[in-house]
Amino acid sequence: MGVLGIIIQTEFGLPLYIEMFDQRLEKFQQVDMTLTTGFITAINMFTKQYEMDFGHIKLHPHAQDVYGINMIATKRGEYLILCFVEPFMFHEVVREKIGWIYERVLKQYEGVIKSGKNPLTDEDKVYIGDIMQDLYFKAMIAANKEAIDGQLGRLFMKYVGIYGISVNSFDNSILYTSGMFDDTFRSFLNNLGRRSSIIQEHETIDSYISLPDMQPVRIYAINPGVKFEIQNIMTNLPERTVDLYYYLIVDPSLDVRPIISDLIELLNPFFSNSK
Repeated sequence: MGVLGIIIQTEFGLPLYIEMFDQRLEKFQQVDMTLTTGFITAINMFTKQYEMDFGHIKLHPHAQDVYGINMIATKRGEYLILCFVEPFMFHEVVREKIGWIYERVLKQYEGVIKSGKNPLTDEDKVYIGDIMQDLYFKAMIAANKEAIDGQLGRLFMKYVGIYGISVNSFDNSILYTSGMFDDTFRSFLNNLGRRSSIIQEHETIDSYISLPDMQPVRIYAINPGVKFEIQNIMTNLPERTVDLYYYLIVDPSLDVRPIISDLIELLNPFFSNSK
């Protein structure tokens, strides 16, 4: 639940790579890719005529989907890249991921694509999919899932009034949830709005949310101080670190200070590469 799909093409419409990770977008995978790339090229040319940037478009897969899917457009070098994402994602961080893919994979092929060839290898495509889906982090959580489930189960029993907990990637993709259905969790995060990705180390940001036919909740976005060197996920990139985030959904009357402290103490040790 985060990046739902990606399309990579040249600026003038040569399709290079399409991959949809969510069933809501399966029709994009099934149709002739040249139709999709032609549409993207036309919009890009239209915005250029008015000296504007093609930023993002909101898609609604069906009428009942009030939140929809955001389609983020980015131009890097000779490429147009579209990412389909959940509304609660940090757009600027998704664009940063695209920048890493450009530097690591796409940049080296700019001369080749001008001749009309598609040079992407299977290894390149696997790398792109891994980065966009945070498979490194998901594998780390999967390896510890039983232990994490057990620890959080005890936390739910200790504090009555906790409804849901999640672990989110640095672009706000949901990597793990506990306590409520994924769709419910997604609805709550969508109602937070698309906030800034800048949550300082050990900072907690809280919001009050009231949805129809559901009891009100308070949602806490927590930066627990977990740091990963970027080389642990991607190679040949400048040294820097990225964060993980925890989300806590609780009864508004609950004193969350001891819960946040316990949550950080329980979860942080599972991320052994944290600094």
